[in-house]
Amino acid sequence: MEERVNPSMPMKILLVEPAQEQLQTLEQEFSEWDWVSAPAGWPVTGESHLIQNDINVVMVFARPKEEKYALGLCKKIKEFPQGEQIPLLIVINRYQMMLGADVRKLPRSLSE
Repeated sequence: MEERVNPSMPMKILLVEPAQEQLQTLEQEFSEWDWVSAPAGWPVTGESHLIQNDINVVMVFARPKEEKYALGLCKKIKEFPQGEQIPLLIVINRYQMMLGADVRKLPRSLSE
């Protein structure tokens, strides 16, 4: 059975590279969720402690013409031990569908 997310259920979501207007939209539409922005340069800095047990989802925002960079961020997040257990979402536009497919192909764990 597939588990559905209730929009009113509080969640803690780590945002990687969001644009300011994207962050504002998310905060307005889902004000009960806890939106945490990762510091600039993360996860390349190697600070895996940002993915803690209380984080429910990691969202990576792909900027136009920076698809390889966004895919690299997703791969780096998957390398963290905690990255295996937390869902990873990539926010793309309609012209970046190949990036979405590439992220979907990433192994769920390092052992795969």
